[in-house]
Amino acid sequence: MLILRCSDVVDREELEKAREELVRTANQDEIQHVLVDLRHTYLALSSYDQVEFSGSNHKHLPFGTDLAILIDADDPDIQEYETIETAGMDRGLDLLVFTDQKEAEKWLRAS
Repeated sequence: MLILRCSDVVDREELEKAREELVRTANQDEIQHVLVDLRHTYLALSSYDQVEFSGSNHKHLPFGTDLAILIDADDPDIQEYETIETAGMDRGLDLLVFTDQKEAEKWLRAS
């Protein structure tokens, strides 16, 4: 399992770079389970860009990659993350949003 932690503020360019590094690492080390920790992170993207980015992950990530996105339970954008989850799943990506790290890791181990 790979855990990817993000900085305080993340824009589209940073997400693209992080995904490129994730793909490189996942292919080298045959990693299929990824926890993206977005707690205490502000996504400086429009709602459209968030959904488009999430929905395009299936084109970049190795087949069978499971993504758990970890957010704060009191994140004011929780509904946007649910939309991101739906966009990824609609395109065949195993992606779920969690507010509890143990639950996220449990789901990834079971996948």
